[in-house]
Amino acid sequence: MSDFTSNLSGKVFLNTREAAYCACVSVSQFNRLASEMGIGSCFFMGKKVYRQQDILDRMDDAWHEAHRSEAAKEASAVVAEAGCKISLDRFIEKARGPNWRSRT
Repeated sequence: MSDFTSNLSGKVFLNTREAAYCACVSVSQFNRLASEMGIGSCFFMGKKVYRQQDILDRMDDAWHEAHRSEAAKEASAVVAEAGCKISLDRFIEKARGPNWRSRT
């Protein structure tokens, strides 16, 4: 690891290598996907720079989206299970007929 990896805290702007390291991806992957992810850049004194906060915000968005999706899947499973139980209860009730309790 080079010196920049341990010296990112406190920096507002990052060069491309630092930005890729901050985003936990390779430089080529960062170059390919940064703008698609909403991570903007600008040129300052001939060097392309990125705001560290933009990278952290996109990573945080992805984290929350992943957990929202996970929670939604769990909620859907609970609803589906409850729906199956209700359907099974209705099926049994119909199969027994309306007066099944009075027959015993």
